[in-house]
Amino acid sequence: MTSLLQNSTQTAPSPFLVPLNFARLQRKYTYSAYQVELEPFISKLLHQQTSAEEQHALLLSVYAAWLYRLSAEEEVSFSTLVPQSGVLTASLTMVKNTTFHELAGLFQDMLHKPHAYLADPQADTSFSANLLADEGTEPRIMDWAVIESNGTYQIQIRYDDSLLLETTVVWYAEYFELLLRGALINSHALVNSIDILSEADRAAHEALNNTVVKYPEHQTIHGMFEEAASQYPDRPYHRFPRRGIYVP
Repeated sequence: MTSLLQNSTQTAPSPFLVPLNFARLQRKYTYSAYQVELEPFISKLLHQQTSAEEQHALLLSVYAAWLYRLSAEEEVSFSTLVPQSGVLTASLTMVKNTTFHELAGLFQDMLHKPHAYLADPQADTSFSANLLADEGTEPRIMDWAVIESNGTYQIQIRYDDSLLLETTVVWYAEYFELLLRGALINSHALVNSIDILSEADRAAHEALNNTVVKYPEHQTIHGMFEEAASQYPDRPYHRFPRRGIYVP
């Protein structure tokens, strides 16, 4: 069962393990911003949420799902800025059969009892609804916000450009939008059930998995070993004395 830890049971937040373009050892703490408007269909569904709290909880659930899907980690953490409460830390233990509805319920409880989640230190990433990242605070690896203006919603991301390329941030925003669309269409969907692969992703996966090569039809297995040994005589061999096998 997915759980959300309160500050009395939290230790250090889980690290941000979404893939980065560059090693953390090269981090220079330099930042860029990216923003993109959500498609009208998604904005319309978001606007139909019954309350601001319900919408906030749904968006938090989608960001938790985004972290879970992209990191492939069961434990994820992020910070979120809540008006009149401060910066809360959400640390979750996720399971495979988690639904967006279940996550949203956990976050609604968090928003009702914010004092229970005022944990330090804060996480390496943050997500807020209708609140921009505070320019006066130390930026994290990624700071996300979904901002509404006149019924239109926009994703705004501040990111460490010494760790992430803009092209990667664009992909990550697209994955988030696909998860958000899935959650709005069916809140009881499993977070693992939403297909977030683009056509480019699919083509890249197919190319990586295309390992078919022409097999030499008139060659024996031991003949192939002999041929490899003659082509690379200076390479070390793996020895299996009990079986009398010597493999280059």
